[in-house]
Amino acid sequence: MKAKLRQEGSETVVTFSGELNERAEETLSSLAPSLSGNVVFDWGGVSTINSLGAGYWIEFLGAIARVTSYRFVNATVGFVSYANAIEAFVGKGAVETFEVPLYCAKCDQSSRVMGKAADAEPPRSSCAKCKGAREPEIEWSSYVTFLKR
Repeated sequence: MKAKLRQEGSETVVTFSGELNERAEETLSSLAPSLSGNVVFDWGGVSTINSLGAGYWIEFLGAIARVTSYRFVNATVGFVSYANAIEAFVGKGAVETFEVPLYCAKCDQSSRVMGKAADAEPPRSSCAKCKGAREPEIEWSSYVTFLKR
């Protein structure tokens, strides 16, 4: 896993890429002491998460004591799965945007769009190929359980 930092106003944005797995411990342990204030974690570049990586992530959240607040953007389907299963995966943070898997029955095609935590309903869109309606591939209320904690 790789992490790139940049400042946007009063926030530090941490953009992750790669895999959150057994090799992520070094990246996360070296990142933790450098963070303070308000932080945005951008998960858009994370391709996979496994249980060892999830454990390191939870340890990391416990180690960022100088961070005042943090939030998540571009949370992947994998992130949502772990956030639903393990409350500590989100910690004290708030998820703002997250991937929602959609499906077009007419074309038999799956795709993903970004959903917003503020939205009560799943995002809807037209299929790029046939212009038909794409529907959520998931049961919405179960998928967004992590938002209700």
